[in-house]
Amino acid sequence: RYASTFFMRHDRRDCSLTYLKAGQEPGYLLRADGTVTLLDAGGPLLGAIDPDLFGEPDYAAGQVELRPGDRLLCATDGLVEAAGPGGELFGQERLVAALRQLVGVPPAAMIQYLRRAVLDFIAPQPLTDDFTVIAVAVSEEST
Repeated sequence: RYASTFFMRHDRRDCSLTYLKAGQEPGYLLRADGTVTLLDAGGPLLGAIDPDLFGEPDYAAGQVELRPGDRLLCATDGLVEAAGPGGELFGQERLVAALRQLVGVPPAAMIQYLRRAVLDFIAPQPLTDDFTVIAVAVSEEST
């Protein structure tokens, strides 16, 4: 009776990206200079809060300017919550460090790199959760 989502809308008129997460992992904006920004504006899972008891939840959207060379990444929690043999999670810090290595890399190669990094981290164990990743490159034509 609930769902998580990450919504993005690109406006070519002002090169902005409006986004909102609801119970989902944050998105990541990788700038061409290697800076990583968490896209974490939003609120709780859709349908998880009883408005009769707690009122309507607040879902505040965030907005960022996009520039050529930027990369956007969205992933399910299976990426950051992948556990190594000792139980340590791959985590957001490792993900951000990995993203900084991927400046200028095409989106498909970014996904392959991140999947390999997670599989190497959890080896010899298999993935136990979903691993869904979307990566998008911002080009001159999209700004």
